[in-house]
Amino acid sequence: MCRTVQIKSPSLVSLASQSASESQ
Repeated sequence: MCRTVQIKSPSLVSLASQSASESQ
């Protein structure tokens, strides 16, 4: 899911990265 988000919205990459860090 994170990969699709990055491709669709580069701006959300930051949010996705933070969310992924919290998940891990």
